Amino acid sequence: MAVRTATLQQMLDNYLPNQRQLNRNTLKTAQKEYEDFTSFIWQQHSAIDTYQEENSRLHRLNGTQSRIKPKTEFKKQEYILEVLYEFVAKQKFPSKGLLAKAQNEFAYMTSHCTHLTETRKKLKKENKEMNPQGMPQNVQVHRPATAHGHRDNTHLLDQLKNDNEILTHDKIELQMRLAAYEDKYGKIRSADLERVRRQGGKVVKDTQHPNIDQEYVKLIQKEVKRYQSEVAQNAALQGQLNELRNRFSAVAMDKLTRGNPAIADLSDVNRPTKLAEQFGELYDNDWTNAFEEIQNGYSTDAKSSQNSKPPEDKIIIELLLNTFIESYQFCQSLTEGQILEVERLMIRPVNRWMYSDNDRQQVDVKIPQTFVPFFDDFKNQAVTLRKCIAADKDVINFVYDAFQKSRASKPEIGSGRCFLGYEKKCVMLAWLMCVQDPPMYIHYDLRPGDDMQLDKFKHYTNSGKVVDFLVWPALCLERPREGAMQLVAKGVAQPIKNVR
Repeated sequence: MAVRTATLQQMLDNYLPNQRQLNRNTLKTAQKEYEDFTSFIWQQHSAIDTYQEENSRLHRLNGTQSRIKPKTEFKKQEYILEVLYEFVAKQKFPSKGLLAKAQNEFAYMTSHCTHLTETRKKLKKENKEMNPQGMPQNVQVHRPATAHGHRDNTHLLDQLKNDNEILTHDKIELQMRLAAYEDKYGKIRSADLERVRRQGGKVVKDTQHPNIDQEYVKLIQKEVKRYQSEVAQNAALQGQLNELRNRFSAVAMDKLTRGNPAIADLSDVNRPTKLAEQFGELYDNDWTNAFEEIQNGYSTDAKSSQNSKPPEDKIIIELLLNTFIESYQFCQSLTEGQILEVERLMIRPVNRWMYSDNDRQQVDVKIPQTFVPFFDDFKNQAVTLRKCIAADKDVINFVYDAFQKSRASKPEIGSGRCFLGYEKKCVMLAWLMCVQDPPMYIHYDLRPGDDMQLDKFKHYTNSGKVVDFLVWPALCLERPREGAMQLVAKGVAQPIKNVR
């Protein structure tokens, strides 16, 4: 085969059956190999069509019939594309049935490609035997129709692929035309061509080799120059095409992931699935340590700690829950106000000292309709930049200091080392959740007396159907739309204990 399929075959035979994770580069390589493999098959079909036309013409002239069986049609199945879509878009391993279909498709493509190669060789050999002087000059390559059903909704990508196919087939046409000339004038050896030299702008025949046909030499030289010129133009166009394809891929990936939490950037260590894991670890580890520290009667005042009793479990749970909710609400208002403040400064470029905080908030930030598209792009870039630097240590420390200053009063209990560590992790995690695009959402609208929402909350220590109090919120991928909630981590609630 003239194309590489090692990565694609390894993905289907080793990685996915064993449920091994694939990085983005491996997926891109596998997808490109699949596209190149398909394109190679269509090229083989195109070349065979050309040879079959010439074969039929020669058999009609000779009054004979070809013994070579015609090529079989290529049936594109696209199960491999479905496997790639399942793994990239849905972030899950394909089912065994779909994977088996994809493996069968790859085996079918490989066997079909082998069949095409053998058919092409047989046709070429038979044509050469019937017409040893070569193919006529007017041989044209039929371009195959573009493969149907390709998973690309973008007109620009289709146009780029069509241009790529046209360039590829033009190159094949030029190569076949040059091969026809070389076969027709095969008596002129390369050594003889080197003896032909120019004098005064005219081609002069070597007297030592009078058998060289100067007209043939001129024709071949002219055709070779034209071919070299078109190859150079083809290479330049191919470079531009590759550049456009790379730029389009970057834009398409950005548009695909922006505002769409279902498609995550696997290279992002702070993507929503990773934050959901940290959310569970915060409750399992830091929440438990802070709870036990307060329960053991910790207080910064030694006398108070000796004389006072440890608070009730419900009060400690409420303190820890409110700490996380207040952290989330603070970061939510901070991220929303941050973008508005940037827009306000762009519309009204004033220094902070020129207006008080109240006056600055009253400055009209209505964006002129003409500039709305530019501000939309600017906002998207600002959101992307903020997400990139959100995990920086200095940024998180600044947000945590601002959170502490914003609290009107600190809790009477909970000033130990474990609680302060828990508080800082709450702020850090809430900040990373709020800078996502779209922001992640915590669900804590569960009041005493409500029915237990077992699809969103787990039991704490009791089992029952009626809520007593909330322990830990549930985490969603984004704010619910039309009542649909994309849950990524369940919350915890304490029900009223069943009485038997």
